Amino acid sequence: MNPACFLPLGSFQAGAEQIGGSSQDVLDSMLGAEHVFQTADYRAAGGGTAAEFLTAGPIKTMLVRNTSGGTLIPGYAVKKSVAADGPACVTDVAAVATSIDDAPYWLVDPFVKQATIPANAIFHIILAGYVPFIAGEAVSRGDLLVPGTGGKLVAALPFDDSTTDADDVPDERWAAIGRVVTAAGSDGARGVCFVHGQWQG
Repeated sequence: MNPACFLPLGSFQAGAEQIGGSSQDVLDSMLGAEHVFQTADYRAAGGGTAAEFLTAGPIKTMLVRNTSGGTLIPGYAVKKSVAADGPACVTDVAAVATSIDDAPYWLVDPFVKQATIPANAIFHIILAGYVPFIAGEAVSRGDLLVPGTGGKLVAALPFDDSTTDADDVPDERWAAIGRVVTAAGSDGARGVCFVHGQWQG
């Protein structure tokens, strides 16, 4: 049986809640499992437009746990726990990612209709596919995206050595989490990007 059926894309499990008859222990054992969801229309769940929630192809995800101690926002970037041992160093999400220094980072399942994902919940992060994201600034089609303030995504900066060495801007493009497909016009606006798997680290 495909374990992804216990926790559909766009949902999470918090505490002792049961999904599809599965217990907390069952889902705990699935942390780190990767799944592929086929093209689907998530407008009913997310309340967005076709451009935001009608997927353009398969979406690859991984089940992880929110160990940040707080809530996480769908469509924001998060980073793994570097303090955890063993498999938990990959499956524990420690905090929002706010810069390329937090690499590797992932995108929180943007199809979750609730405003936040609670602490200790099990949820999907996006490894690859066309998905909505929350912008931290105006971004254009084709821009490469990296985490910015609060976990929102911003355009990656190219290397700039036009000033003193101390002020050099490093090339952030190597650390991009994805590329913009549908532009977002302002801070907090929703766009669509293709996530291409920067999470590996």
